[in-house]
Amino acid sequence: MNIEDEGILVAKFKYGEGSLILSIFSKKHGLVKGILKSGTSLKNKAILEIGNVLKFQKRSRNEEALGFFKVEVEESYLYKIFQFKNKLLALASICELMAEFTLEKEVDEDFYELSKSTIIVLQKEDFIKYYIRWELKLLEKIGIGLDLQKCVVSKQTENLYYLSPKTGKAVVKEVGLPYANKLFIIPLLFKNMEAEPTKENVFEAFKVLNHFFNMFCNEYHKKMPFARDCLIKNLMD
Repeated sequence: MNIEDEGILVAKFKYGEGSLILSIFSKKHGLVKGILKSGTSLKNKAILEIGNVLKFQKRSRNEEALGFFKVEVEESYLYKIFQFKNKLLALASICELMAEFTLEKEVDEDFYELSKSTIIVLQKEDFIKYYIRWELKLLEKIGIGLDLQKCVVSKQTENLYYLSPKTGKAVVKEVGLPYANKLFIIPLLFKNMEAEPTKENVFEAFKVLNHFFNMFCNEYHKKMPFARDCLIKNLMD
């Protein structure tokens, strides 16, 4: 079985003498894993930075076999952000979340393009609001999408204010007010991508994101990336 594609390198692990097992989140084949011979060589060091976009070929006997990669770098964004700790942590978090939470061979070209564009905009000063948008989309991809389009009770599409921590459904203020102590207020950055990512706005966004990611982790015995924890801590200090 032979495939050719492009993808984001999201994880790598040593394998045997000088080889690596790579995990690549690809455009047309979802998460793909395989062996790269001589992956630890000096020649491959720059090519195999986490977050690099690679062109790759994979050859294997069948769909179940791990198979072998040939890779070349298509684009590297690491050098554009390597002086900025939080941007590096955001890149590491994106890659670790994709490696851990996405399924092998589950194709999602839209999510791939969003992930790639999010890595590109990590260069921006206000990168964190794009990162938050990406996490919202990841929640949807893993089956815990938040419904921020209409009130679950009144069906209104405007003036949404509260969010249920159980269902992820939104309600308008007058509907949710009697239960306000049990509901989240919808973070501003969820509703308005043009909003300024102040410390308060970012804190409120991650408070809600953490709740729903923890629901997923508890059910499927997953763990949130260490890089993400460090990113949030740095942003709040």
